[in-house]
Amino acid sequence: MGFPAHSDVHGDFYLTTDDKMPWPNTDPCNTPYDGVYVGQRPTSDPNYIRFFLWTEDNREKYEILSIDDANSITNSHFDPSKDTKVLIHGYTRCGNDGWVQEAKDAFLSLTDENLNIISVDWQALAGPGPHYIKAAENTYTTGKHTAKFIKFLADTVGADPKSFHPIGFSLGGQVAGSVGHHMQMDNGVTLPRVSGLDPAGPTFMKMANSSHKLSPDDAEFVDVIYTTNLWIGTHEVSGHVNFYPNGGRAPQPGCEGKDGASLTCSHHRAPDTYIESINAHANSELGLQGMSCWSWDQFEKGECDPYGSRNWLGYYADKNYPGSFYLRTNDEPPYAISMPDPQSPPDTPPDTSDAKTITSSASGIVVAFALYFTLY
Repeated sequence: MGFPAHSDVHGDFYLTTDDKMPWPNTDPCNTPYDGVYVGQRPTSDPNYIRFFLWTEDNREKYEILSIDDANSITNSHFDPSKDTKVLIHGYTRCGNDGWVQEAKDAFLSLTDENLNIISVDWQALAGPGPHYIKAAENTYTTGKHTAKFIKFLADTVGADPKSFHPIGFSLGGQVAGSVGHHMQMDNGVTLPRVSGLDPAGPTFMKMANSSHKLSPDDAEFVDVIYTTNLWIGTHEVSGHVNFYPNGGRAPQPGCEGKDGASLTCSHHRAPDTYIESINAHANSELGLQGMSCWSWDQFEKGECDPYGSRNWLGYYADKNYPGSFYLRTNDEPPYAISMPDPQSPPDTPPDTSDAKTITSSASGIVVAFALYFTLY
């Protein structure tokens, strides 16, 4: 089927030769792609990574692009003159995951942009559960391989490496950072932008080596949305611009009482709001606008600088306004809630001596780590 045999893959394997699967096809990540079921624990072999392409000319059916196979590029709809969004799924998921398809549709619906959409299918390295630690280790390998693939596209059809924008959710957020890191280290190219959607926290928080996790060093502009920090998402400041809807914590509005500790619902609120932002104009009255503030507690108390900067969560985030931004959302789509316009600045800056910081307890992280295994 085009995949190498590998000693790291153990267990039962299922092959089919048509569209009929041996179990109900209700989740695109629970059934094999193209008749291939990888195994019962993650492999570390990057040759299992695949790249799915959608464009305006093939919106519904992806094309598979292969590294070191020039024909797969030249015979596809990939257009090197266009910008490319690189979508990266998370733990145990796949390149055709639900949020990936929704983001693809939103990007291809933009009337002022004509894009290539590539999804990194690293399913064989990202799962299955409960092998989270192995999957987390594989984020570095996957990022390196994806950077190599971008270089291959540049060498094969003349694509500009700076036209690629990695966007990753959960463990995919850490992969996105690794892509940016390896574009610099291996190819001498600093990407203009990398976006993290509630990047995974367990095993990455407090990691001394920033090259193995999403950080502001990974691109000229790194923007991050946090929706389960202190739990399964990271609580570390990972970007130049950082958005904390509803404090960035679980449960997010509308997720109370869902999926046990409300973590899966809250975790997915990051791609949900990002996708909503793609469809909203940057200056929309009801855009997902965040207010610069020192903490969520002060935001709730109305103690933020009323003259401070604002920024748009998601696709239209502005790199010229760095910092941490807080906002409230609705409990269902549309998530955007209007925010009063900022006031004119005073002659002297406000007193910020009582600014608070977010802290986390070790016990909370341990509990979240266990729940992450359970819920995925």
